[in-house]
Amino acid sequence: MGKRDLSQELLQSVREMKAGRRGRAHRSGKSGSAMAKAKRDSLTAEARRQPMAAARDEKRKLKGADVEMSSGNVFADLGLPDADKLKIKSGLVIEITKAVRRLGLSQAEAGRRMSLSQPKVSGLFRGEFANVSERKLMECLNRLGYDVEIRAKPAVRRTGHLRPAAA
Repeated sequence: MGKRDLSQELLQSVREMKAGRRGRAHRSGKSGSAMAKAKRDSLTAEARRQPMAAARDEKRKLKGADVEMSSGNVFADLGLPDADKLKIKSGLVIEITKAVRRLGLSQAEAGRRMSLSQPKVSGLFRGEFANVSERKLMECLNRLGYDVEIRAKPAVRRTGHLRPAAA
């Protein structure tokens, strides 16, 4: 539970306690202070602590979990074939999405500008880019007003790799 969730829960509990003193106290036969005590006792120990203490406890919970560092390519981490190409394509699609939003285009307008059908644009926005080539995605960016650079340099290791670089 995050700081904001705890704060909201505490605020809600205070509101319910105040409402309980006013409205429900008379119907249940309990006094306002008895209602408040019952409500306070029903709160979890975590909700009663300060928000900073709760955030510190969440960090401790993470330390107990098995955490694996990412390689920087989620597709490679998932063991997908052609992970480098998928990362390149996803980077291009992210830039296309940003460009369409920046220009305020509808999917149909963006499709006409990029020479794609509206359903194809919708699929791109949902991450369905397996059937679209890197070249086509670069052409789409060109048509949306982007310059696309392809840069090659000697690799540090024996085998080089592909990676997107956005400005």
